[in-house]
Amino acid sequence: MRRALVHLAFVALAAIATRARAEEPVALTVSGSAAPGFSSKSKEGDRPRDTPDAAALLEGLPGLRVRRLGGEASFATLSIRGAASNQVAISFAGVPLTGASDPSLDLATLPLWPGAAARVYRTFAPAHLGGGYLGGIVDIAPMELGKNRTEVYNAAGSFGSYRMRVADTHAIGAFRVGAGVSYHRTEGDFRYFDPFRGIDGEVVRRTNNAAQQLAGVIQARHESDRWTWLLTTLLGLRRDGIGGPFDRPALATHMDRDRQLFAIEARKRDEDGRFVARLWGRRDGRTFEDPRAEQAFLPSRSLDRVLAAGFAFGRSLTLARLTLDPRVDGSFEQRDGERTLPARAPTHARARIALALDATYQLASSTSIVLAARGDVRRDTGERAELLPVAHLGAEHLFSDTLALGAHVGTLARPPGFLELLGDGGIYSPAPGLRSERSYAADLGLRARGARAKVSWEAELVGFAWEVRDLILLRPVGLLSLRAENVEAARIAGGELSVAASTGPVRMVVSYTRLVTEDRTSDPVSRGARLPGRPDHDLTVDASARIGPVTLRYGFDLVSTTSLDRAGTRELPTRVFHGAGARLDLGSVSVIGEVMNLFDQRTVDVLYESGARPRFDRYPISDFLGYPLPGRRFSLSIRGAL
Repeated sequence: MRRALVHLAFVALAAIATRARAEEPVALTVSGSAAPGFSSKSKEGDRPRDTPDAAALLEGLPGLRVRRLGGEASFATLSIRGAASNQVAISFAGVPLTGASDPSLDLATLPLWPGAAARVYRTFAPAHLGGGYLGGIVDIAPMELGKNRTEVYNAAGSFGSYRMRVADTHAIGAFRVGAGVSYHRTEGDFRYFDPFRGIDGEVVRRTNNAAQQLAGVIQARHESDRWTWLLTTLLGLRRDGIGGPFDRPALATHMDRDRQLFAIEARKRDEDGRFVARLWGRRDGRTFEDPRAEQAFLPSRSLDRVLAAGFAFGRSLTLARLTLDPRVDGSFEQRDGERTLPARAPTHARARIALALDATYQLASSTSIVLAARGDVRRDTGERAELLPVAHLGAEHLFSDTLALGAHVGTLARPPGFLELLGDGGIYSPAPGLRSERSYAADLGLRARGARAKVSWEAELVGFAWEVRDLILLRPVGLLSLRAENVEAARIAGGELSVAASTGPVRMVVSYTRLVTEDRTSDPVSRGARLPGRPDHDLTVDASARIGPVTLRYGFDLVSTTSLDRAGTRELPTRVFHGAGARLDLGSVSVIGEVMNLFDQRTVDVLYESGARPRFDRYPISDFLGYPLPGRRFSLSIRGAL
């Protein structure tokens, strides 16, 4: 901790010595056009809360929920509008990070650099961004390549946590080059309530929760005549201790992961439109080790390697009021590995090619219509080829400069991934007969913005509904195993409300999602039940006030009761976490202090109606799968521009 504070002090002194720059305004919300799909944008450094990682960059956006396994920097996945994490596609600089081999991205493995931004398309997205999803697409831009600058971010916090990010953007000859380095470490150990210790339970220390990560990114852009070339590389190394759920703690189990990514993109503009070409490659490695056999249902050691490569070509054309953007893209993905049990993991590969078309017709100056359609042909090792066609039709009408109406209707599809089909030789059992998920979906929403009597505001209200066929869910098999299965029919409906307002130095941002889910299978045990892993209510509130150079912030997050299985026998109780923070701006330096879980909530009372007398039992607060969450925690970060 002392060493981390020395780093913080050094950065502060160096940044204060630089020339002060004009204060940049804090964005409220940024929404794209509702025509291709309702979307939100979040940029590092623009939100009232500090953004230490990619998961924090996305938390609090309408329709989104981040699940965590444990505390600081722990495994984190994303859900959009009630879709599971494996139904959400995520790309980095145009390169897909999710696919058949790794359908759920661990957001903790994706570092942030100053200037990073994420665009989230909720359910519907432009066809050229890719297919194979039900919940939407997250497209992450690693950094900005604009003006010359060097930005430094340092943060120290509870549980031995320390973060450092440095990004530099300069012109080198005919190139604009941005380079970033990110490092993070945490001891991660914290105290939690163990209900199975002693007669009434005991407070114990959670260990083996440490994590370390080192990553670097380089982007280079070259412009010549009408051509723009963009090169992106990403390297990352990470080690995690796996503390396990509160009923099966682990002391020595850990996982090592690495990622290498490369992409080159060429763009050209002319009088008719734009030409785009992209080539990319990605390698992900993962080594799981359990030297003490603490997780007896898993292999004591496993090694997985994922190799993926792909391409995309497109040529947009503008014909009067009609804009056409046809593209062809494809990829090849292979996963293989070695395990102690069984001795050899299966090698599996998937080849995919697709034709995509985005069309926009300007019906009138205030009305636009879009069509997004694509057909993906994929073939797995030893399987027949499958065609997955999807399409959606959207429209947007501008009633005025302050009010717009958007609507979409269409179909979506996602093929099962390798983990669902083949299992992992341990906790996941093979399910080779899985069918691809398909759904009909629709949404309708209003977006408004304006200013009156010194109050500026933005608001978005959206309703949505899915009818899903062959939904893939994980079903418990025995005591410690899971198996993917198709649910014949399921329904998801809900609404999103996001409001942001500011008056003078006071700002408030509210995001609320309401979900209604129903299992519509013919199985009488599950029919009519809620779908697991999808809370009915999700609310995030942030309020801030600026007094001179100081900005004070308060916020809270509420997630209602969440079922963990189809029968509804296991539930996560409602969780409400409060947080507060303060930010001090000194020219080109910002100092941010945050307190998370302000009231130190660590346990919840769960009602059991067994027998004649119902009773309440205490259990630790957890976000998913019984991994306990930490209590009150602190962080201090310093951001400077050199």
